[in-house]
Formats: sequence, C-alpha cells, structure tokens
Amino acid sequence: MKSLDRRDLLRLGAFGSLGAMTGRLAALCNPSAAFDAAAVPTYRKALVVFLRGANDGVNTIIPSGDATAYRAQRFLAGTGGVWIDPAPLRFVPGSTYAKINPFLHARLLAPINNGHVAFLHAMGTDNPSRSHFEEMDKLEQADETPGAKEGFVARLLDHVGSSSAVRGVSIASHMQRMFRSGDAGRITTHVRSVASYEFGAPVPYQRVRGNPTNNAGLWGCSAVVNPADDIDVLIRTTATRMMEAEADIANVRAWLATNHQPANYPTDASQVPAGAPAALNNGQSFKFMRELEEAKSMLLRTDCRVAGVDFGGFDTHNGQLPQHESLMQVLGWGLNSVYQDTVNVANNEVLILVVTEFGRTNAVNNSDGTDHGVGALCMAIGVNVRPGVYNCAANPNSFGEAWTTLGHNMTGIYENAVPTKTHFQTMIAEVCQRHFGLTAPQTDIVVPGFSGHAPTGIYRQLGFLL
Repeated sequence: MKSLDRRDLLRLGAFGSLGAMTGRLAALCNPSAAFDAAAVPTYRKALVVFLRGANDGVNTIIPSGDATAYRAQRFLAGTGGVWIDPAPLRFVPGSTYAKINPFLHARLLAPINNGHVAFLHAMGTDNPSRSHFEEMDKLEQADETPGAKEGFVARLLDHVGSSSAVRGVSIASHMQRMFRSGDAGRITTHVRSVASYEFGAPVPYQRVRGNPTNNAGLWGCSAVVNPADDIDVLIRTTATRMMEAEADIANVRAWLATNHQPANYPTDASQVPAGAPAALNNGQSFKFMRELEEAKSMLLRTDCRVAGVDFGGFDTHNGQLPQHESLMQVLGWGLNSVYQDTVNVANNEVLILVVTEFGRTNAVNNSDGTDHGVGALCMAIGVNVRPGVYNCAANPNSFGEAWTTLGHNMTGIYENAVPTKTHFQTMIAEVCQRHFGLTAPQTDIVVPGFSGHAPTGIYRQLGFLL
C-alpha cells in the first residue's frame, strides 16, 4: 500500500470543506508523585494552538537571570534590535529568573494571577534538524520512527471515551498533521471555517496538482477510487466523517450566528474594540480569532475532545521586534478570550496547549531578525495547570532543568541556540496521562514506546499538570 507523504498531503490540502497565586504555588504537589487516573473527569478536553514559523521563546519568556555578556550584546545589536530590554519587565510569578513579554502579559494577566499558566522552555528533540517541516512533523506525530505519518491526536482520540465524528476537529487552512491518519478508523474532522462551511454531498475530486476548480460542498472529498490506495481511502473516509459531523457543525454555526462575541474575537475591522492593539485589525488576526472562537465553541457545545488551530507569522528572519510585538498582542488577546470562556464551564475542563516547532537563534542576522533555533517555548493554560516557568532557573529544581546560558559556546546543531531540556514527547505523554487519564500502555500507543525511555533527562516529566 502506498504510504502518505508530505507532497500528497500538501497537494490534497484541507481534506474537507498574585495572593491566590502565592497560595497555589505553596500547595503544589510533587511533580513525580503518583496520580489517580480514575479521578480524571470524563470531559477533559484540549485546544491545541500551533504557532507556525517558530516563535522566539526567549523573547516571550525572557531569562533575565542569564547575565552573560553575549546576551547583553544582543540587546544592542542591529539598528532596531531584536529583543526587549528585560530591566523594566515583570517576573513571572514564582520565578526570580524569568520575565514575561509585556505585550503578552498585558492580556494574560488574569490567568497568570489565577495560577493557571505554565511556561515550558527548552522543548524539542534529541536530534534537531532546524527544518520547519521536519520539526513540525516530529512534534505533531510524537513519533520519530522513519516513515511515521500519523498524528498523535488521531491516536489519542481512541482513548477518550467517545466515538463521535467530531471528537477531534482541526480548524485551519489545512488539516493539522497531528489530526491526520492513514487509518480509516482514525480519520478526524477538518473544516477551514465553521462560518463558511458548505453542506451537501461530496463533490468530485481529481488527484492532480493544485486546487480543484469546484470549491463548493465538501472540498477535496470524493468517493473512493482505489481501496488499495491509502490516499483514496483517506479522501473517501474524510468525506464520510464530514457528513457524519454536519449536524454538530450546523448547530455550532447557528449558535455562533447569534452568540458571536465581537469584542473578544473580532473578525472584521468594525468589531475591533476601541483601545485594542492595532495588530488586531488585519486579516491574519481576524482569521485566528474566528478559528479560536469556532474551536472553543466546538469544544463546549459538542462532544469534541481535541480541537486545533494555527497562528502563523512567526518566521521572523527580519524586522523581528515589531513583528513579534504584534504577534504577542494578538496571541495574548486570543488566549485570554478562550480562557475566560472555558475556565468556569462545568464538565468541560479545557486545557489550552500552545506549541511551536522550535525557537530562534540567540544570534542576530544582518536584517534585524533571528534564524532557526532549537529549544522551543510551549505554554499550558487551564485550571489543572501547575503554574510557573520550567527549564528556566539557575539550578535544576522541581520545575525542570537548569537554564543553559546563551553564551554557552556550543557548536554544531546547538550553536547559538537554546538546547533541548525536555522532549516534546514527554510533554505530550504528560498531557495524555495527567489531563486525559490514560494508562501507561495507552500512552505508549499515543507516544510510541514512551515507557521504554528512562524517566530522566529529556524524558523526565515536568509535572506541569496537577
């Protein structure tokens, strides 16, 4: 049987039309302590936000305790610089080493002060390539086995207690790889937009380069042509799954038609609130806000257990400082909106997981930007989060490994980069076990062979979830 490859999937496209904080920190459990999987609520859910293009994590949660001369030089590099001076910034609660980007902090103040945000620094793999496609694949598949194609969400959904057609929903321009599968039984739902989704029977689709000329109905879906070809099976099964999901999609679209929150999720210029950052008033931001609101609504109003959205623009090879400022403003606005809508909803405990494929270099290039790095910054937001900054302190502690100074003089793949301290697979395994209550054998299916790694080094669980 022919295997799926990136060219096939790209060609196929969419496959479908502080007081409280202090007290909480003091009461935190030991991250390595055992937990009772049976006590995990049935309706725990997750929203995965992928920052495409590699967010500069060190400009997001700034390791101000790193006083190396190399770092001091970077503040002055270039005509405009690429980093914000951390001196006037606020420390992340519970940390004396890391400060937060002011444009992100301005909007995330409530969840941070409520003790509902964990920042996970130096996430990555033990064999980084600095290639966007390769590192995204590793993260989204949670599997570095040669020839691996299936996304980890597709496997996770087998163990969340739901067979609904909308148990997993990707809302993005293209189906996120984490939701993809060549296994017909694991096909998930994908829509580019709930608001513009067109209902009806599958339309013909020819397997040729480029987009189909007919953009109506279930775009990119067709009846099976060759049952021995997993590409055709994937297209056919996606069409079937989309039709099974139409009632849920229709209900959410109808609900949003009368319950849209323009101030929290502005989707055109007329909806941007007075005093909001100018960065909210552009097409990319409107698309992100629409997708966030739709994904949040699918999670709260259907049996959707995992939803995914994309936010692009983080490939800041040039002019990084103004670009990154705008991206942080929009990201903070969207994350806070989803947090406010999900934090107190009974029986729908939503974990917001923010990921990116890698960080950016510590060295400035000649166009006031930074190039592909290694260690990434991820975030977890929710009521069952153990708040703090991980892998970013002077010495190893219960919040992970010690920070490696930016002037560490490493060469090769780690040159000018934040080295990996925690494997992406470890983060995903912890979400499986501590948020969704999966057993070790089930986790080994989602993250193949995870239990075979010694729970030390990059496979040491951080305990960022209670």
